[in-house]
Amino acid sequence: MGINPGFIRLVRLAARALYRDLPIGSAGQTSEVLDTLADFGPQWVREDDLAKAVDMKRKKLNPILQFLVEEKLIQREIPPESKRRKRMSSATAAASEREGKVHVDSHCCLDYSKVYDVVRDRIHAMIEKPKKEMNTQQTVQLYLCTYCRKSYSALDALQLISSKDDDFHCERCDKSLVAVEDGDANGSRNAKALAMLQKMEDDLKPLSSLLQELKCVPIPEFVTMQDWRSGPTYDNNVDAVTVTPIPLPENTDVETSLHASASDDRLRALPPWMIKNDGLHLTEEERKCLATKLSVNRQIGVKSKRRDV
Repeated sequence: MGINPGFIRLVRLAARALYRDLPIGSAGQTSEVLDTLADFGPQWVREDDLAKAVDMKRKKLNPILQFLVEEKLIQREIPPESKRRKRMSSATAAASEREGKVHVDSHCCLDYSKVYDVVRDRIHAMIEKPKKEMNTQQTVQLYLCTYCRKSYSALDALQLISSKDDDFHCERCDKSLVAVEDGDANGSRNAKALAMLQKMEDDLKPLSSLLQELKCVPIPEFVTMQDWRSGPTYDNNVDAVTVTPIPLPENTDVETSLHASASDDRLRALPPWMIKNDGLHLTEEERKCLATKLSVNRQIGVKSKRRDV
C-alpha cells in the first residue's frame, strides 16, 4: 500500500520544526528518528535495525520511541515468535530482567493515519501559548487614593486591607484605593509575546501550508503488523518460520468390505442378541454353528453349578 508523498514530507517537516528539542534531553535525535522512519514508509521496522540506522544505542532509543508513542505518531508491537525467550536458568532469567537485559525483537511503524491530526494540534497549541500571555491580567504597579491622591506600592497595599469590605483603604482618609496599571511593563511583555508569535508563525509557515494542501487528501490507512507481514512487501526470509510439508503416500485409497471374504471357510457364529431381532434370516450352516455354541455354553454352566453344590 503506497503513501501519498505529501504525508512523508509532512513527517520530515514536523520532525525539524516541532520535535527537534523534544523530549527534553534527546539532543535533537527525535527528529533524526522520525526522518529515518519516513524513509521506510508505511512498513514495520525492527527497532534493532532502526538503532543501527540512526547510530544510537537501544537504551537511548527506547525513551524516544516511547515519547513518539505517547504523541500517537508511531506504534510499537512485538511479533508472537519473538516473545519466546531463550532457554536459560531461572536465576539467570530473573537477573536479566532486573538489569533490563532481556532482548525483545520489537518493531515500530509510523502511524500515517494520525500524523495529520497530531501535527495540526501541536501547531495550534504552540501558537495559542503566546496569545494567552498577551491576554492575561495586566500588571498592577501602584494603588492610588482618589481623595487625597496618596499612592501606595503593591507590597504596601497588602497591609491596608479593610475588615469591612476586604478592599484596600487609604491609611490617611480611609477611602478605597484604585489600582493603577503599569503601562510600560504590560507593553514590554505584550511586545515580547507578539514578536515570539510572529517568529513562530514564520517558522511554521511551510508546515501550515502543507497542512492546507493535504486538507482534502484522503488520510492513509494504518497497516497492522499482521496485515503487513502477510502482504507482498514483507521479506519472508527475515522473520518467517519455514514450514516443510510432509509428503503423503501416493495410494491413499482404503477399500472396505462389509461381507466376509469368499476364501474364509469358517463361518463366525452370530451373538444371541442378533437372533432375537425380528426379520433376521439365518442360513442352515449358521443355525448349526449357533446351536453347537449354545449347547457348549449350557454344558459349561451345568458343570459350574455342580461344583458350587
